[in-house]
Amino acid sequence: MNTINLNATIKTKDHDGYKAQTVHEKMWILSKVQGDIVPCMTPDGPSDDFCWHITLTNWFTGSVYVLNTPVIGRIRSETYTDEEDGYSEDVTWYENGRNRADALIEQMKKVGKLNMDNWTKQ
Repeated sequence: MNTINLNATIKTKDHDGYKAQTVHEKMWILSKVQGDIVPCMTPDGPSDDFCWHITLTNWFTGSVYVLNTPVIGRIRSETYTDEEDGYSEDVTWYENGRNRADALIEQMKKVGKLNMDNWTKQ
């Protein structure tokens, strides 16, 4: 299993306008790229949405990797309960692909390591 550390840095020189200084720049950045329009089902019926591709870029080598699985939207459902009177309500909504991709990127950053078996080099 090949893994990378998202928090890996490279020591470089930078100039702040007055003097040169040493900084530690992150090597890897995660981002999302809008893909094709795909059909989807919302609580209101059939619709369409964009799929999203998660990309991983190494700024120092120029290497770009794409997650093997595109991110698409889905229907979500939760039950909210009022603690005072006990009233509960089921709420259903469509979570679009962009929001799901953002959430996935945040989860990846939180973990800090990626299994590269799930990525393809471009």
